[in-house]
Amino acid sequence: MDANNNEQTELLRNLWQQMAAMHQSLSGKIDETNAGLTQTNAELKQTNAELKQLRAGVEAFQHQTTAFQHQTNQNFGRVQRNFELLRSELRDKQQTERDLDARLTRVEEHVGLRDK
Repeated sequence: MDANNNEQTELLRNLWQQMAAMHQSLSGKIDETNAGLTQTNAELKQTNAELKQLRAGVEAFQHQTTAFQHQTNQNFGRVQRNFELLRSELRDKQQTERDLDARLTRVEEHVGLRDK
């Protein structure tokens, strides 16, 4: 046998063993990475579901806010109309009081209770 051939065979065997060890190591790291990605995907799905719920809640809140704003605007309109009605009634009452005061003054002047 050739001594050179045994040395080459031993070198090839060592290379093969190193490659096999690297393959096992890389396979393990790939498996770890895949497990991590699986967990990350599960967490991402959960986050997306929570985000979907949050969006639905925001949309419901926006709808409620719009309805509240509409109702508030209607209420302010009613309050404004009531103030205008009260103001008108107050003006009418003040005018009635002035008219009654003028009539009373004329009556008092006519009967002599007040100087003309």
